Amino acid sequence: MPKATESNVLTKLENCYIMIPQLLNQEKIYMNNLPEISDTKSANYADEIGMGRSTPFKTYVGSENRTITWKVNFFLESISGQGNQISNGLTAEDILRYIRCFEACVYPFTEERSVPYSPPPVCKLKCGLLLSELDEGISAVMKQYQVSYDTTVPWESKTYLPYKVTIDLTFDVVYDQTELPGAELILG
Repeated sequence: MPKATESNVLTKLENCYIMIPQLLNQEKIYMNNLPEISDTKSANYADEIGMGRSTPFKTYVGSENRTITWKVNFFLESISGQGNQISNGLTAEDILRYIRCFEACVYPFTEERSVPYSPPPVCKLKCGLLLSELDEGISAVMKQYQVSYDTTVPWESKTYLPYKVTIDLTFDVVYDQTELPGAELILG
């Protein structure tokens, strides 16, 4: 049985996190349950007709972005008076802070917040070896978020935050130019 799914106990997964350096000062948002992750990339090929061939040649034209969707559930550590207590859950303040950080990721980022052509915040994604074998994870830019508040579970009376919050995140992977395939030929 996975460590994160033992009976009413969530365990921080040290090697599964999202880091938003510009917004959380190198703090990582650790997962305490395995997120649903999908990884998508497509290539475009052109058909080239050749004399005497029954089928055309396929020539590589280019690729689309590598897109990663990451769906995570955050659970409150406990709700007073409720029987559904989870140990090692998060506080309402932590969950709300994470939600605000994810919301900020879809906007350009600068220290001044006034420059119109600012780049987006670059997140680091890591979940074991699922996305990359790099120790620091992969770099990605958030394109979309969706927060779902589950109203079928108890909720915290001060913040109205339900016991369970689901967040769907969509990222495009970005690369440092020195990490692109063939970069050693250009730089050399």
